[in-house]
Amino acid sequence: MRLLRLLAVGACAGVNVSAQTVNDPALRAVVVANGLHPVGPNSQICTGFGFVGPRTVLLTSRGTGKVLRVDLDPSGAAAQPSGEALDLDIIAPANNDQQSEYGVQGIVLHPDFANNGWVYIRYDKSPNEGRDTPQSEVVLGPNFNASVPTQNVIERFVWDPSANGGSGALVFDRLIHSLAVDTRYHHGGAPVFGPDGMMYVMYGNLRHEVWVPGHSGLLLSQNYPQPQGIVADYGTIVRLTDEGGVPADNPFLGLGAPDGTENWWAYGFRNSFGMAFDPRTGSLWCTDNGEDFFDELNLVTPRMNSGHIWISGPINDPQQVWGLGQLVMLPGAEYRDPVYSWRATIGVTGLAFLSGSALGAAYENMILVGGVNAGVLRSFRLDGSRAALATQASGAAEAVLGTGFGGTFRGVIAMGMGPDRLPYILTAAAQLIRLERAFCAGDVDGDGLVDSADLTAVVSNYQETGPGVAGDVNHDGAVDFLDLSAVLAEFGASCPAPPPAAPRGVKP
Repeated sequence: MRLLRLLAVGACAGVNVSAQTVNDPALRAVVVANGLHPVGPNSQICTGFGFVGPRTVLLTSRGTGKVLRVDLDPSGAAAQPSGEALDLDIIAPANNDQQSEYGVQGIVLHPDFANNGWVYIRYDKSPNEGRDTPQSEVVLGPNFNASVPTQNVIERFVWDPSANGGSGALVFDRLIHSLAVDTRYHHGGAPVFGPDGMMYVMYGNLRHEVWVPGHSGLLLSQNYPQPQGIVADYGTIVRLTDEGGVPADNPFLGLGAPDGTENWWAYGFRNSFGMAFDPRTGSLWCTDNGEDFFDELNLVTPRMNSGHIWISGPINDPQQVWGLGQLVMLPGAEYRDPVYSWRATIGVTGLAFLSGSALGAAYENMILVGGVNAGVLRSFRLDGSRAALATQASGAAEAVLGTGFGGTFRGVIAMGMGPDRLPYILTAAAQLIRLERAFCAGDVDGDGLVDSADLTAVVSNYQETGPGVAGDVNHDGAVDFLDLSAVLAEFGASCPAPPPAAPRGVKP
């Protein structure tokens, strides 16, 4: 798939959207925010979100440069933006440009946000201070190469909840990283923070490819050999400190790698819109988009060479034309196959780990992966090593968890975990969707939370028998070990109360 049909097929505007269908009846998808742009062109896609409070979300609008505030309704009703926290000066994509990736790529909060209030935003900075610059002023040529220098930046802001009369604002703090951008294509996605406190950011290859007329140079990071290969961050995962410095333990430092690779964690990627860390192992995973075949799900190790431009998908696939001999292997580098790949591209985007989520034990070892091409939400189960995938009930690693997330050809853009430990899904159809339990068996008191009150109800009535006794979670007429196990398995889960019991003698 030629990226980004990906982020340009939908908009942060009202569109006809099919309902989300979740295949597991124990789960449901709830649209918690919509109308993120009541009216707008196709370029106005919301690309990222971050929770600055238990129910307060900031969303980045790619095509307008605005950071929108949304206060989620405690009742679960769909909310709409209540204000703007920031209006960035961006390079604004053309309204009718279905390929452009100019604008805002995403937002991430510092791991210690609760104490420092730091928010990081990645975007294409306008060369004209005080106003957005239309992409028509900066692009020229068959590859839409920039005719004037432009910069893709990561900047740090401080969240001030008392500003704007209490609605909050983001206040500029400092520049973290800047990279020259010479085309509208393949910029990559939002940064993420690892458990080590470092920032990781994926830069797309900016279409530096041999078959693109007018490309401005062959990249070492895209496996073009020296002396032709230019050392630049395109097609890499860069690792930075939270101040934008180079960590002393970056993997290519001290190994004799070429100057310019000091920031690199891994290389040989094409374009990614999804990175996440396994909360159990601390390992980094990412998605990567293929050209016309082989989108990928990758476990990223330090000094990994993912193979692009010569290798997409598994190295031993009959469709491969080139081999390992074409790759530029920096000191200590190692090629790794994707953990999973799609021969027919899905426009793969965000991913999220459900380890420790409030969806319950059934989803404990799962990864969710989104795609933009058809609004499909996919799930994968990790094996015991958490470095490979296990087969599911279908006999395959991949299962379709749900459909209609954004509607056909207006699918998933980004995903992340909320403070309630539930996954949130941002679609190209102006929606923020929460995936949650349809109900919790362990919610004894029906308050929507499995907590100490429910545990107390089971313990205080332990070994009591009789119809309707409090704490009889499985309704077998006795409060016993099975009921205690059910509450403990769901402890901390947040979900709606169970449906009312049918009258005795009446089938539900």
